[in-house]
Amino acid sequence: MCPEVYTNQRAVNALATGIPAVIFNTTAGHRELLEGTKYPMVRDFESAKKLIDFLIHDAQYRKELVEMGLEIVKPFEIREMSGRLLDIVGEVYFGKFGR
Repeated sequence: MCPEVYTNQRAVNALATGIPAVIFNTTAGHRELLEGTKYPMVRDFESAKKLIDFLIHDAQYRKELVEMGLEIVKPFEIREMSGRLLDIVGEVYFGKFGR
């Protein structure tokens, strides 16, 4: 797998912890993961420091990012992923090879 895939998985893992994560917009995977959300992405270490400072001083914003992050990663939860996998296996087995 390419490094970007690993990086995207790390972003999902970070958001799933329930702690606000600083996500850089340096990979297409990060941008795709957060597309259509209001979750902030940073472009460099200076903007990362500003975001962290803001999070330290604003409890409400921290709470909002935690909730947003957990919502973003819902499709990656094991229950969701296993359900999709079963759908795919069923389609391949019964759809293409029909019975």
